[in-house]
Amino acid sequence: MLAKPPAGDFKSRLKPDRLDEIILIARALLVERGFDGFTLDEVALRARCSKTTLYRRWSNKSNLIVDVIGRQIPTTEPNTGSLRGDLEELLSRIASVMDDDVGAIFLAVALAMQNDKDLKRAWDKQGLLPGKQGMERIVDRAIARGEIKARPNLKLLHCFLPGTVFWAWFVERPSDRKGFRHHLLHNVLMPFMHSHDSE
Repeated sequence: MLAKPPAGDFKSRLKPDRLDEIILIARALLVERGFDGFTLDEVALRARCSKTTLYRRWSNKSNLIVDVIGRQIPTTEPNTGSLRGDLEELLSRIASVMDDDVGAIFLAVALAMQNDKDLKRAWDKQGLLPGKQGMERIVDRAIARGEIKARPNLKLLHCFLPGTVFWAWFVERPSDRKGFRHHLLHNVLMPFMHSHDSE
């Protein structure tokens, strides 16, 4: 059995082209087999590299999977100069992810995190879409500009926003997705931002 590097392992010096190739192979395998069927052994086989090479860069499959997702999703929050613009851009980013095959990966990974602590840690460390801290910065800038008076319940927002889009895209499947985003922004998100229900 291959020994994994110790905590805080160094990054392998893969050339950018080779790194991109492995990421694409890993992404294709995720789409094909899902989280449970994804293994570093199979990635190494398809990429024609050793497992040692993979472990030097990613200490486990969870880190590689989150890296695959993270390369498709901006990890910094929008900063358009207005709260409405930031939220509109954020919804657009989420929709772009859901329209791509990464959306299905995203959903499978979200479910797997309930039982996989390594995956949950890797996910939290990456801070995607744009993460709790990114949403806090969006709201703090809006407060500084005088657009809203105080922080709404961001913990609640962080729970219902991704779930709402997931449900719409994968269950309800609205034909006018742009229209759905418009209604979500103006009828749900903007009124919510003016609420003052603290966490």
